[in-house]
Amino acid sequence: VQAYVLGLLASDGNVASGRPRIQFSVHEEARVLTEIVRDELAPGSSILTPPCRDYRMAKVHFTSPVMCADLAALGIVPRKSHTLTWPNTLPTIFVNSYLLGILDGDGWITIDRRKLSPYYILGFVSASFTFLERAAQEISAALNTPIARIDDLNTAFSLRYRGSYAALLSDWLHRDPPGLARKRIP
Repeated sequence: VQAYVLGLLASDGNVASGRPRIQFSVHEEARVLTEIVRDELAPGSSILTPPCRDYRMAKVHFTSPVMCADLAALGIVPRKSHTLTWPNTLPTIFVNSYLLGILDGDGWITIDRRKLSPYYILGFVSASFTFLERAAQEISAALNTPIARIDDLNTAFSLRYRGSYAALLSDWLHRDPPGLARKRIP
């Protein structure tokens, strides 16, 4: 669960630069993710639902100098979008849980119906090319599959798996924590 929460923070969390404040927020439809982060890191903290454009967010924030320092050592730093790095001290046994947190935060699953036999696509997006490059290497090593190509989306990068590779990856990611049901290949 801690590796999963770390992945959630790496994708949809942030650390303030002026003070030791940690914040996590997602669209209100994924409020369960905010509840998991809150329950693991700051039990008893309130979940706020501020409006954001034409929808509401589910947000939790709390202050902890010790936790901010620990997160910095794991790559969660202020303005991390372009500089996110792989947490090198993460044990291999927890890589799937960490990447599931990344998927539930900044990933997607869809069905490509353009061909006669529709197939799933599972993907991750990040503004950090080096982060996705390491994620692709970790996935390749864990599943004994070819290293996936990283696509340049101009403002970010994406790492995609299709068909049987997507199904294999989904099964591996969900081996331990359940994650969001809507981001799981049936």
